[in-house]
Amino acid sequence: MAYQPYRGKRGSKRGRLILALSLILVVLVAAAVLFFVLQEHIVFTAEGFRFDFPAKAQQTTAPPDDTATSLPPVVIETQPTTAPPPTTAPAPVIEKRSGLTNALLFDYDTYADAALPDGTDRKAVYLQDRDGIPRIPSGFDFDTATPEQEALFEALKGTSDVGVLSYFRNHAGAARARAFAAVVAGGQTWIDHNGNRWMNPYRTGLPENESGLTHEEWLVSPDARRMGQDYVGLTLARGLGELVLTNFHFPTVGQLGIIVYPEYDSAEARVDTLAGEARWLRDYLDALQGSIGGDTPQPLLSCLLTEAAASLFIDEVSGQSVAELAHSFDILYVPTADPDYDVGPLYEVIDGTDCRIGLWLSAGTAPQREIDFILVP
Repeated sequence: MAYQPYRGKRGSKRGRLILALSLILVVLVAAAVLFFVLQEHIVFTAEGFRFDFPAKAQQTTAPPDDTATSLPPVVIETQPTTAPPPTTAPAPVIEKRSGLTNALLFDYDTYADAALPDGTDRKAVYLQDRDGIPRIPSGFDFDTATPEQEALFEALKGTSDVGVLSYFRNHAGAARARAFAAVVAGGQTWIDHNGNRWMNPYRTGLPENESGLTHEEWLVSPDARRMGQDYVGLTLARGLGELVLTNFHFPTVGQLGIIVYPEYDSAEARVDTLAGEARWLRDYLDALQGSIGGDTPQPLLSCLLTEAAASLFIDEVSGQSVAELAHSFDILYVPTADPDYDVGPLYEVIDGTDCRIGLWLSAGTAPQREIDFILVP
């Protein structure tokens, strides 16, 4: 019988130490695997990071077979670099709406039955609110709409009212299409100081050698489409008089330094990117109007400037340039609480275009002069 030496307390402690180290190693490995799996749900804030598991976004579906909402397919052709032959038929002249915008911005649940005060002749309503949360889904479907959405959708039909849309600050869109959201190193979603996601303006064009989408597939993709495409069609189909884009710029507030942009990012690149997106929206609206025909005037396409762009004419952080945006938008709104704001210098900048300057008034007092304005309570 072999003799087993007595190891005493030293052997017992060594065994417990090995077991404890083994458990710690298992926990660390499990934590690493869990972090790798859940990293796409990490969002960075000013206080650090947290996990965010958004509810499944409402799917963008084609509108029902209704002549008021069904729109024909539209192809935007690239303009040739040389002049067309003399036999080419001229493009049809698209009539835009005329007259000033004198609108009051209503809350979602008071829009339909609200009365207009003196000095205003239109209502304005958020199609997608200031945080990028849809009030009316872009691909509206009565089968999935809430009663409130149905009521608002019907109230908009055939009006000359104003639709308001948060563009790049698009929480729902960025949650649904994470590949096109503003991110930090590692691919985690970036959010602003109010906890909202943004689309990356550099990623709103057709991806190159990334997703394998053709141009036609891109135009109809519910997860990768340009943010304003559906709402431009909705505005036109419902007979709205104007579509105002807010947050049509790069993020300007929050931990901006941790956002991952391409190497070519610069003030000039941002200006070019926003100007290109504005041109695309204008071309799309013109093409859509031409494809459906009819005598209905084309709705105005407008944009809310940042305070820096309105005062300095160019905002290098946001990418907004008044001179560039004026070529594609019908009205550029200045955020102010002063109904007597001097718009003269801005008109000097946009001289030679058909653009107008309006006031996005937060004071609740209408100007005592003829000017485009929207009162924001």
